[in-house]
Amino acid sequence: METGLLNTSKRYKPFYNNFFPFKMTREGIEKLVLFSDHGTAQLTSEIYQRLTEKLSKRYLEEFKPEQLCINRFKDGEPNIRIDINVRERNVYVIKSFNALMEKFDPKTEKPKIKFDQAKGYEELFVINDALKRASAREITNVLFYIPYLRQDRKDQPRRPITAKRFAQLTENSGAKRILTLEPHFKQVPGFYEIPFDDLKASIIFAEYFETNFEKELDQFVVVSPDLGGGERAEELAKNLNLPLVVDYKRRDPKTGKIEMRGILKMSDVDLKGKRAIIFDDIIDSGSSIIKAAENLRKEGIIKTYACCAHPVFSENAAEKLGAEGLELIVTNSILLPKEYSHVKVISLGRIGAEAIHGIYTGQGISKNLFDYKNYKQLVKK
Repeated sequence: METGLLNTSKRYKPFYNNFFPFKMTREGIEKLVLFSDHGTAQLTSEIYQRLTEKLSKRYLEEFKPEQLCINRFKDGEPNIRIDINVRERNVYVIKSFNALMEKFDPKTEKPKIKFDQAKGYEELFVINDALKRASAREITNVLFYIPYLRQDRKDQPRRPITAKRFAQLTENSGAKRILTLEPHFKQVPGFYEIPFDDLKASIIFAEYFETNFEKELDQFVVVSPDLGGGERAEELAKNLNLPLVVDYKRRDPKTGKIEMRGILKMSDVDLKGKRAIIFDDIIDSGSSIIKAAENLRKEGIIKTYACCAHPVFSENAAEKLGAEGLELIVTNSILLPKEYSHVKVISLGRIGAEAIHGIYTGQGISKNLFDYKNYKQLVKK
């Protein structure tokens, strides 16, 4: 037989969770602290502004980019300094891989940054170590783009599984949680022994096209540039209630050259006179997107939009895609140079703030950020 005390604790537990969903320490409420690097300062500022609408100053530390000082010694070693107390705080490091290239004087110079995976990870590991040694309660790495995830399996003899190795290094440096956007493969959480939350880019692009092409939406089809991205593109097609098409390709495992291509229609749809939304997680060199666009034009597609969560854009990919007449729409998971002004960039500020708020308060992220109908209601608020 249960005691009255047990009944009372069960009855009132939901009450406390609803009205005070924050953890407590000996000194009071654990504050949420945001840090950025040189490549995410603007994005982090937007996330902070949105969080101020959800949390009072009692729970949210004021964001100032200079509170995390990232510089380098003359020989190139990262020189990290944290200028705020983080003891027993929940810290969110919003880190890009646009890393600092060389030492600079913050009073007289602007930092020179460049997209560099190795240097970006180097900075991340040192930042995590500094926060861990400063007694931060929980360190969350907000890595909207995570490099090396394409090296996720040993598909040939004597090959590394680089994605697993960097997952271990990130954990060992002090990270206790990962928040990312559209990882390259769905099995990536299994590489980590810590909580791993991945957001969907499909809802961002669905909202963009539904907002900007509401009356012409029935003229579009969604395209995956390969079979591997079919499930990702299917989510966007379902959100917009559009047909799905896959550009099938097969590569020679030794040379990497494409042996065969063709358009696979997932439903009975006539492509003549239609507009295509090619959706992928990463655009690197852009060659797959260009070939897919060529195949689509042969099928009668009159306009092509290339969308991706992560604009790596190596080998002047943005210029090549623009020269092919493709309109580029990307997120700011990677900071683009100013000369890429022809690329439409959708900010991750809204979903970043919503995800951090859901994690910090314990309310979760799936309700508003995995369901497109709920996300649209969130946008309207």
